[in-house]
Amino acid sequence: MKKLDPIRITWLHEAIAKHRKPATILTDRGSQFYANKSEYKRDGASEFEKELVALGIRHILACVNHPETNCKLEWFHGKVQRKLRLFEDVDELIH
Repeated sequence: MKKLDPIRITWLHEAIAKHRKPATILTDRGSQFYANKSEYKRDGASEFEKELVALGIRHILACVNHPETNCKLEWFHGKVQRKLRLFEDVDELIH
């Protein structure tokens, strides 16, 4: 299982500090976000899953073989990356 880059946890906490804690977070089934059955048996929950539990945030996993969900997320992330170059930081992009 991949270890979650500590910066991701930091970003999660920064986002919560700025925008409030979400009730839910949607991710794909990447091993940095989610431990599948064999990984869970071997290593337990992922660091990201543990952090969400500690924060009381419900983790929603994108459906397998459901490109509508993943395509929307990937499109959104690509759009943010393209637009971010035009701004000083994410906050300026959002506001």
